Amino acid sequence: MKKLTALVLALSMLLGVSAFAEEALEMSDVPGMTAPGVLPIVTEPVTLTIGIPTHTMVTDYEDNFMTKMIEEDTGINLEFVFYPSAETATVIDLALASGDELPDVIVYGFGDNTASYGAQGYFQPLNEYFEKYSYFFWEAPGMEESDYDAYMTRTAEADGTIYGYSYYTKAVGDQVRINPWINMYWLEALDLEMPTNPDELYEVLKAFKEQDPNGNGKADEIPMIGTHGTWNGYFDEMIINFFTYYNTDYMLGVEDDVVYAPFVTEEWQEAMIYMNKLVREGLLSDLSFTATVDELVSMIQSYPPEEQILGVVVGNTATTFPDTSNPALLAYDSLPPFEDAYTPERTANITKFGFITCDCEHPEIAFRLFDYFAQERVSLITRYGEPGVHFLYREDDPEAFDAMFPNPSQRAMNMGWDAIYGQIPGVTSPWVTESNTIWAVHMCCLLPAETYGSNGVTTPEAEFVTSWQEGAERGDVQSHSNYVNANATKWLGQLPEQLFVDPIYTLEEMDMYNNTINTVKNYVRECIAAFATGAMDPVNDWDAYLASLDAAGLQDWLDVAQTYWDRSHAA
Repeated sequence: MKKLTALVLALSMLLGVSAFAEEALEMSDVPGMTAPGVLPIVTEPVTLTIGIPTHTMVTDYEDNFMTKMIEEDTGINLEFVFYPSAETATVIDLALASGDELPDVIVYGFGDNTASYGAQGYFQPLNEYFEKYSYFFWEAPGMEESDYDAYMTRTAEADGTIYGYSYYTKAVGDQVRINPWINMYWLEALDLEMPTNPDELYEVLKAFKEQDPNGNGKADEIPMIGTHGTWNGYFDEMIINFFTYYNTDYMLGVEDDVVYAPFVTEEWQEAMIYMNKLVREGLLSDLSFTATVDELVSMIQSYPPEEQILGVVVGNTATTFPDTSNPALLAYDSLPPFEDAYTPERTANITKFGFITCDCEHPEIAFRLFDYFAQERVSLITRYGEPGVHFLYREDDPEAFDAMFPNPSQRAMNMGWDAIYGQIPGVTSPWVTESNTIWAVHMCCLLPAETYGSNGVTTPEAEFVTSWQEGAERGDVQSHSNYVNANATKWLGQLPEQLFVDPIYTLEEMDMYNNTINTVKNYVRECIAAFATGAMDPVNDWDAYLASLDAAGLQDWLDVAQTYWDRSHAA
């Protein structure tokens, strides 16, 4: 089977996606299957078995809105094979060991096991199918050439073979996963300017501690606080990015095609010294290393805006300020990006999730089913539920959409994009309440930044405010929430020219180095807290820290990472 590499696919994009798709429409070389882009997919009855982990929020997979929609649109009959959600990989291993037949399609994220299963012949390569049978994939709205490049690069294994169809989600709010929020009442009370660099931030935090900005005569102010190791990010990741680029997921950096470890640089040491200074002087709460998001939220919501005890809060809007009806939010504005600082940005979520097994008799049709999910409307359904019940899709009825969501400022994080969908106010998401709507998986959806998350309009009554002062004067928490979300996007895109993300190692490399990589990562994360809290001295213990990294095998990790980089960027 021809192995179509990411490079070839990227070249096809350069020739024009539409032309590619038009050519695909003319193809139909499988009996009973229509050409790519044509629905239904089959003209004769075909049944596909779907292996899927069960989900507590799904009442019935057989008699399900999404199942019925798929069967009606595609002409494919679906039958389900259920696996316990937490044990899917184990169940499949047992089935393989016993010689049991696998379902035609498996919907599950296998991570590093993908390459192993594929190499053993249990998953079918999909390279040829992307070339011959994709249509909706190439026509997905909002997908740019860079999106396709990232998709194909991160979906392929080290040898270029694609075994899994990935889902792709890239919300603006996820990309700016963490940023600092500053108490504007305190800045005004002390007549302070917004800080623009770490030194100015230090002076502001010092004033917050010493000058009673909440005016209650008590030394109860916490100048700065965050949380560590949660979905909304590591607060220390933000501070480190004031000095050098650092992504806690992948840790390594690249400059001029040379992979390096930022956590052994002078800039990293400066960041450790800075954090240690903040903690030592009582400007950064050591609770930041132990507090949960819920505990932080409780601290914020326990006080009205004028009586807050927190100065700078490092977190993500969705988790740090989840209750957009709570007036505590009115105290805060997003701290603008610092000079020469980076954004600890989360890249797009690209997860191999749809697999065609070796036992599938109709692999081309199964792949066409994956391609079906790449449509904008279908992708939205996998995430948000039933149109007209859980959300409105603007293209279904633009007039009704505009009537429910009339405010033109309600756009994707104020990025200038028109809203594509709106979550119906007061309706609970099928992901968090039991329903008979969706499968509670992202399936093979494509949700780029212009489509996903940031375009969900939920507050038709809220007017957009243009400044912190306007929001505070109005006392309109929801509109203020719209504003601070938009303001947070100032941190978007402050990245180095080259990024080391989602490395794809060979099976041999993974066997040799996985333990080493995990050992080094865990040690670095432990030492960040140790340096900050004083358990380790960032000056006197620095050489010992470097020696420990060497002993843990850092150079081995750098060597294999460089091999991956050279291999994947050779073209």
